Amino acid sequence: MKGYHGSEHSVAILEEGLLAAKAPGCPHIWLALRPEDAVAFGTVLEVDMTGLDFDWMDQDEPDYQPFWQGCYHGGDIGPERIRLLR
Repeated sequence: MKGYHGSEHSVAILEEGLLAAKAPGCPHIWLALRPEDAVAFGTVLEVDMTGLDFDWMDQDEPDYQPFWQGCYHGGDIGPERIRLLR
């Protein structure tokens, strides 16, 4: 499964990975289901979610919007799982 992350800090992310501690509030990593949902936040990065315990937001969450985004609360995602989407 793939997720997408938009950021103005894509160079650093490609080197360091996505670091949950950099998120405001609780440590998490925001991901979009489709690249077009991430592009408003900057350069789009594709994230390999294979084997990670991750569920897209569901109807029970207060900010529910049908399956377009989710927050990964399993720690950092290393740079080996991330590539620039072209």
